[in-house]
Amino acid sequence: MAQDKNEVLFDNIGQVTEFDKEYKGNIDLNARPFLRNEDGSISTESSFGIRDRDTNMEVLIPTIIEGKRWEEPQAKEHYYKTGQHLGQWNPPKDDTKDNSEYYKGLDKYAQKLHLRQEYMYRGK
Repeated sequence: MAQDKNEVLFDNIGQVTEFDKEYKGNIDLNARPFLRNEDGSISTESSFGIRDRDTNMEVLIPTIIEGKRWEEPQAKEHYYKTGQHLGQWNPPKDDTKDNSEYYKGLDKYAQKLHLRQEYMYRGK
């Protein structure tokens, strides 16, 4: 029986891949303030990706900042002011070919960050 995608990621939460080492962000994930949601759950990470206008790199930007949920335009502005990010990558050299594996890698990296945070804060 095949494992659920999230189950596989969760099982491998402690494993740091070369992708993780090379592209990790500059935010201390062990010291993130959390946001208490209306349903009683907590959130420490929510993010989206952009292409940095200055470096042309792909960047994963948090939308939970200082324990509050920020809208994407404000989170993007915060990134440009502070440089804080959850990861950044050089984009594929050839945008004309199929880069689906590259983007799957970015998505998996983001999912692992979120799952690690969920694991750390479970039961709080």
